[in-house]
Amino acid sequence: MEIKWKEFLLQEFPKGEIIHGKHGKELNIDCISPDCPSPKDHMFVNMGSDNPKHDKRFICHRCGVSGNHKAFLTIYYALPYDEVVKKISQLLVKLP
Repeated sequence: MEIKWKEFLLQEFPKGEIIHGKHGKELNIDCISPDCPSPKDHMFVNMGSDNPKHDKRFICHRCGVSGNHKAFLTIYYALPYDEVVKKISQLLVKLP
């Protein structure tokens, strides 16, 4: 199953703030790392960019965790990436 990145972010993090950055829209959310000392509003996730260097990348400006969308999903769900892909429809939070 293909994961539609922007839609996934907006569904899973409805309280996130959309920021217009230099490399496309970013979503400002609480850090997803369980080790972050101060997760409130310190993570920025690129929602999609024409520049492959920035496309679907994330970084927490507090703890420094960063990576691409695969790393994000692995941290968020605490599962290997291939398991996330297999189970994504079951893992997604269903909003009313």
